[in-house]
This record gives sequence, C-alpha cells and structure tokens, in this order.
Amino acid sequence: MVNRDTIVGISTETAQQRLSREGPNRLPEREERKPLKVFLDALKEPMVALLLGCGGVYLVLGDQQEALMLIAFVVVIFSMTVYQELKTEKSLEALRDLSSPRALVIRDRKKQRIAGADVVRDDVVIISEGDKIPADGVVLFADHLGVDESLMTGEPFPAIKIPRDEDVGKGPASQVFAGTVVVHGNGLFQVTHTGSGSQLGKIGRLLADQKPVPTQLERETRQIVKQVAIYVLVLCLVVMTGMAWQQGSWLQGFLSAMTLAMAILPNELPAVLAIFMAMGAFSLSRKRILTRRTAAVEALGTINVLCVDKTGTLTHNQMTVTELYGKGQTLSLRALDPKGDEGLPEVFHELVEFGALATDPEPFDPMDKALNRVLATYLGDTEHVHPQWDLVKRYPLAPALLARSNVWRSSKGESQPGASGETHPVAAKGAPEAIFELCHLEAGQRPVYEKQVQGMAQRGLRVLGVAKALGVHEDPRKRFESVLSTDVADGAGGDGDPSLPSHQHDFDFEFVGLIGLEDPLRSEVPGAVDRCHRAGIRVIMITGDHPETAAAIGQQAGLTDPTAILTGAHMETMAPKDLRSLLGRLSICARMSPLQKRHLVEALKDRGEIIAMTGDGVNDAPALKIAHVGIAMGQRGTDVAREAASLVLLDDDFGSIVNAISEGRRIYYNLEKTMGYLMAIHVPIAGLALLPLLTQKPAVMMPIHVAMLHLLIEPVCSLVFARMAGPANLMERAPRSPTARLFSKGMVGDVLTYGGVTLLVMGLVYLLALQRGYGEAGTRTLVFATLIGANGGMILRQMGKGLSKSTPSREMLKMAVSWLWLAIGSLVLLGIAVLTPLSKWFLFEKIPPIDLGAALFLGFVINLVLWLLGAYLFPNKPELKTSTHL
Repeated sequence: MVNRDTIVGISTETAQQRLSREGPNRLPEREERKPLKVFLDALKEPMVALLLGCGGVYLVLGDQQEALMLIAFVVVIFSMTVYQELKTEKSLEALRDLSSPRALVIRDRKKQRIAGADVVRDDVVIISEGDKIPADGVVLFADHLGVDESLMTGEPFPAIKIPRDEDVGKGPASQVFAGTVVVHGNGLFQVTHTGSGSQLGKIGRLLADQKPVPTQLERETRQIVKQVAIYVLVLCLVVMTGMAWQQGSWLQGFLSAMTLAMAILPNELPAVLAIFMAMGAFSLSRKRILTRRTAAVEALGTINVLCVDKTGTLTHNQMTVTELYGKGQTLSLRALDPKGDEGLPEVFHELVEFGALATDPEPFDPMDKALNRVLATYLGDTEHVHPQWDLVKRYPLAPALLARSNVWRSSKGESQPGASGETHPVAAKGAPEAIFELCHLEAGQRPVYEKQVQGMAQRGLRVLGVAKALGVHEDPRKRFESVLSTDVADGAGGDGDPSLPSHQHDFDFEFVGLIGLEDPLRSEVPGAVDRCHRAGIRVIMITGDHPETAAAIGQQAGLTDPTAILTGAHMETMAPKDLRSLLGRLSICARMSPLQKRHLVEALKDRGEIIAMTGDGVNDAPALKIAHVGIAMGQRGTDVAREAASLVLLDDDFGSIVNAISEGRRIYYNLEKTMGYLMAIHVPIAGLALLPLLTQKPAVMMPIHVAMLHLLIEPVCSLVFARMAGPANLMERAPRSPTARLFSKGMVGDVLTYGGVTLLVMGLVYLLALQRGYGEAGTRTLVFATLIGANGGMILRQMGKGLSKSTPSREMLKMAVSWLWLAIGSLVLLGIAVLTPLSKWFLFEKIPPIDLGAALFLGFVINLVLWLLGAYLFPNKPELKTSTHL
C-alpha cells in the first residue's frame, strides 16, 4: 500500500497544461447556448419576426422612411433580447460552476481544494465518506473504503476498494469511477480518465439531449400563449379581410393584421417568466442560498411543511462532552477545570479511553472529534492514549444495530493475529440501547442505566453508550468468517484480520458507561421557527437522537407540542393510514434511520403536504430527491446530498431556509403583478388596433407604435417588478396552493376591468379628437398620449398593490423613485416622438401642450381612480388575508 506521506502529486503547471490540452472534467451536457445560438434564437421571437415582416412590406411599398424606422426598432428590441439572454446564460453558467462538486487533490506536495471540472489526468485525489468521485482512477490507498456503484452496476451493496498493488487481478476492486459515492472510509486514487472519457461520460452522451421537464408555471404560460396565438391568427384573418374590403387595399389590411398580432400576442410571458426565475436565483445567491434547479424558486411559495435535521441545522453541530456516567457515578465537565490540580477522577479514565478508541483515527464526525478532544484535554499525557496501537478491524454502524466497534492490536511487532494469548482490545460506542444489547446486561441493570440515559436526555444531551471487550483467542486453530461478508444487518463487515468475528455480537462486551454531549441550539432558530408558524408552515424535526433529547431541543426551538414524539421503532409498526393521520399533528420524529426519513416524506406527500427537506449526508439523498424542495447543507454537506438537493445553504443557517421561503413568495407575488400588468396593457393596445375596423375611421395604431410600447413594457417587467419588495405581511399569509393558477379568475377580472376602462377612455379621446377637427396624425398623437398616461397608472397601481401602514418607508421611497424614473423615461420617449422632427417618422404631429397634457393626465388618473375605488370598495380582498397561526 502506498505511503500517503510520500505522495507528491503533479505540479500546478502540468495540471494547467493538461487542462488546456484535454479540456475540463465535465460530463456531456445539452448544447451550450453560445452567442451565435442566442442570436439565432432571438431572430425567432414573434415580435422581431412581425416587425421585420412589416418593414419588408413598407420597402415593397416604397416607404423607405417607415421601413427604416421599423428596422431601427427591430435592432433595439433585438439587442435588448440578445443582451438579456447572454446575461442570463452567463449568470447561470456561474451558478453551475458554483454548484459543481469540489475535489481535494495533492499538487506540489500540498492539499488543494479545486473545482471538479479542474481535475486532470494523473491528479491524486483524496476521498472520504460522502464525497462524490470526480473522475475514473486507480486506488493508491484505501482505509475501509466502500463505494456506492449502483449508478454503474445496479448492485445495492457498497463495493469494497483495495489499493492497486494489492489487487491481484488488476480489476474493478482497485478502480473507482466518476459519479459514484464514497459511503464509508477514505482513500487516495490517481485519475486515469476525465470528462467524456470516463465510464459515466460514455453514458452521459446518451443523456445529453434529454430536455428538462417544464414546471407548472412554464406549462401554464406556454398554454396561454398558444391559445391566444390561435385566436390572434383567426382575428388577424378577419381584420385583414375587413380592412381590405373597407379600403380596397390588401396591403393596408395586411399591415393592420400585423399590428393587431403584435398588439395582442403576449410573447413576453415566457421571457418574463424566465427572467423572474433567473433573477430569483441570483437574489437567493446574495442571501447565501445556491439554487441548483430554478423550478425550486417557483415551489418555495407553496411549502407548508418544513422537515429539518436537528444536528447542524437547528444546532451548531459543534459537539462538546459535558457529562460522564460510569460505575454508578456522574460527573459534569462544565465544573471541572482542565488545568486544575484535581484532574479527571480515576473512575472515569476507562470511559474516556474506550470512548476515544471507538472513534475513527482521523475523525470526520463531530462526536468523534469531541471524544478525542476530551481525551487529549484530560488524559493527554497518560497511559490511556495509544498512538502506537494499530486498528485492525472496524464494525460499522448499521440500521439494525446503532453501534460501531473498533478492534485494535495492542502494540506493533507482536505475533500475527490468532496466536495463543494475543489480545485485541475492542471499543464500542453508539446508541445506549444498542450498547445495552451488545453487553447482554443482567436483569435489573438495564432499568438503572435507562433511567440515567433519560435524565441526561431530558437535559438536552445527546447520549452515547460505551463498551469494551478484550477479544482473547484461546485456541490458535480457531478461525472465523471473513469480514468481507455481505451481511450488514447487525453491523457485520469491516476490514482487516479475517480471523476476527463477523458480527459485533460475537464479542463478550462489558458495559463501561455513558457519555453526554451537548450541541447548543442556534440563537436564530426560535425566531425563525416562529416566522414559519406565522407563515402557516409546520416545522417537523427529524433526528436520530434519543426522544428525550429531541424533546428538549424541540422545546428550546419553539416547536409545536414537543412532547408528542414519533420514534422509528413505533413508525415501523404503524399502518400507513394511521401514520398519515398522526403526521398531521406531530412536530418531532426521533430515532429515525435514513430509510425511515424517506418514508416520512412519502407519507407527508400522501397527505397532500408540500415538503421542504433538509439533509447533509449520503443517506439523506433519497429524501432530498423526493421532497418538493430538497435543501442541502453547503459547509458540512456531502457532494451527493448537494447533487440531490434543489437548494444549497452556503452557511448552513436555519434562518436562511426561512429567508428562501420568503424570497420565493416575493418572487411569485411580483410575478402575479407583472402578468396582470402585461395582460391589462395588451387590452387597450389590441382594442386600438381593432378600432378602425369597428368605426370605419383612420387607423390609430401602427406597427411602429407597438414597437415603441415594447420598449417601455419589457424594461418595466425585467428591471422594476422583479426587483420589488413584497408586502410587509407576506410571511403572515397561508402558503399558496400548489394547484392555484397564475392566470386566475381574479386576475382575469382585473385585466378586463382596467384594460377595458382604459380602452373606453381612449376610444372617447379618439372620437373627441376627430370631432374637434384633429386629423389622422393629431388624433393618433392624443390617443397614444392617453395610452402612455394609462400605462403609467397601471404600473403605479401594480407596484402599489399590497402596500399597508406596516410597509417600511424605505421600500415605499424605493418604489416611488423607480416609478418616477419610469415616468420620466416615458415622457422623454413621448416628447421625442411628438415634439421633435422625428414626429413625422412616428406618424405624429405637434399639438397644443395643454391637449397633450390633458390626454396624459386622463389616462393616468382613470387608472388611479379605479385603484383607489377598488381598495375602498373591496378592502378585504383574499390577497390581504393572513394565515392562521399554528
């Protein structure tokens, strides 16, 4: 086996050369949208195509001025579309880089944490429990290394890995493959194939063309656009025929039909949806929340049950040994000075010694670190520390036996295992009930210890039992089954000497004592839990801890009824119907295995709940995957958990989860306002396009005017509405129903009311202007000014929805400034189109300022009056109702 201390690794310079020559270590993906692809896709946009078609017609008619103006608008709108698309692609690529797995490599004799995409051939990679293997390679060093290769082989059991120099057949036992996951142990491997050259890369080529499944919002938006497009096509044929019959010109009829198509077709809806989801992901990233799937942004507002781990999510995951129990005595380490003269009492030396011997030599688990820390603190210079001992075999934790054991060789240079009289100290730790089973306690002993466990758990401590065995082989001819047995039901397996037993129960264990560890609650948790309750979200803590410990933490966190607890053992005996009923009122589930976590999530989903689930380990991945929103821990989480999750908390802060839910609600709320605005503003635009056909009067709206309006509409949607803060009571409302439609009856009613009234007002202006003797250009100018004013009123109304006395003045000022800039921009655009020599290009004419101001004011004030009237007549609209507190 390779000596880890002698590994140099390749040089950084060599790595850079190979990365440049062989490319990044990425699996085949769908075709990247390069600038040329974005450019070509933008040309397919309906608005761009319609404007180009109209420009072509004007060129055929010989009207070069009109054609050039339309082409200029095409360039502007096209440039905006391409810029936004490229910006979104660049940002999403940055997000993909952030979310890609990391790898710990040795280069220039130093450990370096790099992006998985930067791993190159011949890199030496360090792997440990929970890591996702970034590339194919050969194993150089293995310490109880087991890899889940079900992705490649379909086999459910971990594949045990051995170093290359120990693999006689040079086969798969010494090889690791990209995409597989380390489930236990650690090791080193040298990379042989990366990216498309790996085994997973070959499979990935078959998957590269798969398209993502659209979300509910995407499906609904596309359906609306398709339905409207069909109606528009029929209506355009009617308009073209009617105008041709009225004016005797098929070209004029065609232009009117194209104008109507541009006016009605809501082609902005899919683009606005994509912009909102992308901007939502970036907004979450600023809050230290990484969005791996943008569909999660949509789902956040519907969550009504939040399932959370205790350790590391509600608590700091910084375990500290605070209490010891052994030989009938209890000691609190809080009152013991490590530097004091009295030191640790002798009665507890053995408990601390064997507790540390039951940990990994290079611990990853916080409890293992705490046990090693207490040994070093109180017994660091004593005979109870054994750096010269060799670890010869491990018995891992298993679902049926929540305990693990380490077998040690007491010193180097002794005879081989199996020699007469040779001793192998065995240390075991785990859940107290598991340790009690291993020790086969006498009648009367267990109740005493269980009472002690209950008392420690009620004080909020996590309790571990510790046991020891000597493992004496009296008969040198006695041999046991190989440790490579696939039976892991009660902790079988391990590595090392095949003469040792295959199961922990085969040892004659002696109970040593109990160790109480404290993991303090995060200070922000009670407030965040209270926010969840006020938002109509039930918080369920799922933990592997003792029920009494879970109850103590739950009470500190403010969970609902922390005394009602479901244990994993009880869950296994329940009928599915009873389990679903019980989960409707529970807040704590204790002694839960990873498989039981998944069953819990499935049971909650069967109840119709919308679930967010947190996790960090390899075994949490199934539950994270099936939850509506899986949330992985970024700092302590494993690669496989992050891969399975929709969101990753970069700071492992429970408060960030609540912030993410609030952000999801804000995004959807603003999306509703945006869609309402888009649909409402299209009603008067479409009506103006139809007005000449209905009144047999001159045309008001031409393609160039629709293009002008799009220059106002699209920035409003992407730059204003998407950035707005939500109402102050947004997190005091019930979660949105997952079946709720974005285009609800209420929205349709608002659209028809505001859009219809605005259209009536513009129709009156149109008729009055003709009656007062204004010509075609003057009438068009006044009507267009009315529409600009109405647009400002609609924007102000949508921005102001949800304002209340509790809205912070800072947000109100921000909204006012945003609207003011929009108003100024609209007035400048109107002024350029009407008051400059360009007015002829826009088919406008100069009119008295008082008439122009009156038209603007009328369009604005009618929407303002409708808003205020609606707020007065319907003060308790459903959108203002708060949730029922739990």
